Amino acid sequence: MATITRVTRWGGYPAWAWILQAASGVLLVVLLSLHIIAQHFVAPGGVLDYGGVVAHLRNPVIFVLETAFAGSVLFHVFAGVRAILLDLAPSKAQERSINVILTTLGVGLFVYGLVLTLVVVTR
Repeated sequence: MATITRVTRWGGYPAWAWILQAASGVLLVVLLSLHIIAQHFVAPGGVLDYGGVVAHLRNPVIFVLETAFAGSVLFHVFAGVRAILLDLAPSKAQERSINVILTTLGVGLFVYGLVLTLVVVTR
């Protein structure tokens, strides 16, 4: 006997995707607040030049917070672009292509940024 799976949709958008988009928005608010506090209030005199940023990023806690911030920004951006493109009612094949392209771009940009940051921080 075949099982029928029903995906709950809110406005044509899969529920899980909407929930992840909303959660990443909340995470962005939290991480942006931590970013501002760490960069401008915790660091003595504020982090204003390249050397200060590099020294600040060498702290493992700050590095993790900044990496999480970058990742959540990328996820939120690409989830938003995906939502806009899905509003155009693509076919299932086009939807799969959109998912693959946006996921590849997002992961690629995250890895690229992470590698660049690690290169700068470990010099």
